[in-house]
Amino acid sequence: MTSGPAPHPTSVPEVYVRLPHSWCGASLDAVVRVAEAAERLGFDGVSVQDDVLAGPGVAPCGHRHDGDDRTVMESLATLAFVAARTSRVRLLTGVLVLPFRHVVWVAKTAATIDVISSGRLVLGVGVGAARGRQTDGVQNLDPHADISARETALFDLPGPRGALMDEALEALDCLWTADPASYGGRYISFEDVDLVPRPVQQPRPPIWVGGRVDQAIRRAALLADGWFPSQASVEVLAAGRARAGELAAAAGRPAPFVGVNLFAAVDPDGDAARDGLRAPGEPQPRRRAGPPRSAATGRGCTRSSGRRRGRTGYRRPSRQATRAERRDSVKGGSPRGDYRRTRGGLSRSNMWTVSTKRTCFVR
Repeated sequence: MTSGPAPHPTSVPEVYVRLPHSWCGASLDAVVRVAEAAERLGFDGVSVQDDVLAGPGVAPCGHRHDGDDRTVMESLATLAFVAARTSRVRLLTGVLVLPFRHVVWVAKTAATIDVISSGRLVLGVGVGAARGRQTDGVQNLDPHADISARETALFDLPGPRGALMDEALEALDCLWTADPASYGGRYISFEDVDLVPRPVQQPRPPIWVGGRVDQAIRRAALLADGWFPSQASVEVLAAGRARAGELAAAAGRPAPFVGVNLFAAVDPDGDAARDGLRAPGEPQPRRRAGPPRSAATGRGCTRSSGRRRGRTGYRRPSRQATRAERRDSVKGGSPRGDYRRTRGGLSRSNMWTVSTKRTCFVR
């Protein structure tokens, strides 16, 4: 059992802005400019996603551009950098794939960021996408499932991600609230760990759990402070909020905060969306029909081309697949197979995270 919910500064709706640290638009300069603009314009916080690997299938803008959609800057390192460039906005991991990291390392790094930022960290965590290919009513999850399977293969996990997640949440709470801390689980165990520095926020930084499934709602209600699903409809949020409240009440805990991670469409056509957001005088990038060719890799890796998969695990679609994507786009389908209702008309400047105890909205 955890120590209880961490305090939250307000129950008024909060809006966080996703930082451009991933996919085609990732750059250090863009991260700084967006973080500083978010603080200047009065947004409540900024957020980062978390992936070890990535690819064109999950990029909001589709892969018709010059950028490299495999780029994802590490989430906690990015927030540590942003903490030094800002003074007010809260810093959210949305979400950190907790089973892929040792819990003591997460506790140490997250506590350090909380100290650097003077108590502005919000730790969003999740188990990662399911490895089995699936589609729900909101997203085509196939690209995420493929990346999740490749990421899982990189780590020698001692058990199922769900079970690891449950123990990691309990262990995090223990590491941040006990001195010294000891924990004995089936997969995670340690004794007499005196982890210093301690987080500025007491008893610990807020923890939000991502995911729309019932297991995620249960973790949010019993082991964390907030429920933070992605691309959830109003109906899903309402049902999940009620379910989380019931579970928390039965355990004698307050209902968790409810947030939602949303991607907002600027225009149904991706090129038109990018053109509309381009600054005056900014040159138009050359359009690309597919992802960039694999760059030369380091020793022990091989190049990938066509349908063949190299040891790096990156696969470039064939010409036939690219033509099929263009044809589907003309017919009204998605050029990237994800967030189908927006058909690639997404912009990194319009990724919003909304957190509130009672209401979820996008402005």
